[in-house]
Amino acid sequence: MPLLISLDVWNTLITFNREIRAPRTALLARLLGVSPEQADAAYQHFKKTADLQAEAGICWSQEVLYRSLIERVESSSGVEWEDLRDAVQENFRKFPPYIHSELVTVLARLHERGHEFAIASNNNFISGATIHACVLAHLETNFTFRFQLYSSEAGCAKPGSEFLRQFGSRCEAIGVPWQDVVHVGDNPVCDDFSPRDVDGTVQSFVRESLLVNDPAHCLDVLKARFL
Repeated sequence: MPLLISLDVWNTLITFNREIRAPRTALLARLLGVSPEQADAAYQHFKKTADLQAEAGICWSQEVLYRSLIERVESSSGVEWEDLRDAVQENFRKFPPYIHSELVTVLARLHERGHEFAIASNNNFISGATIHACVLAHLETNFTFRFQLYSSEAGCAKPGSEFLRQFGSRCEAIGVPWQDVVHVGDNPVCDDFSPRDVDGTVQSFVRESLLVNDPAHCLDVLKARFL
């Protein structure tokens, strides 16, 4: 039976490019007017904080994140948060995440079987639009993701009830009942789409949540379950 396969992004479809950290740190230090050590420590602090808050369904906007970063280092450079964001995202484009070599082929084979795909992912310093343009667009060779839902755009994070409510609304809008939806992700908290209370009523959003360890494991699970 064809399904809508909802996919997390980080550590499910893609992995970080480790070469990005040094140039990002140098960039932040220059724009903020602080030492590389201060810049990197502040970035890592808010990245970790944002990831932890996401587990509670909370998502900081990019404006709050970048303004907090500027305030954390007590920057006197006068840099605007939008300029800082744009520079960090441009650096992301220069050092894009890694895509598993088999991913395009496996998704194409699944699509041939009638399965469709959507994205449901938390994000923070990098916008969903940038992630898509830089990485995920390369996957859409034989299909288009039916929808993409990112926490920064949704204003809330998975696995919070509001994120899942929006997720359910997206599925409903394209005519896919929850019984025909499977979610795949690597985080045992954030990627648990089990039934929960929304507006006083227990609702279901997917027929099953599948936990994976990394992109290679994700591909093994997709092939074993759906091919």
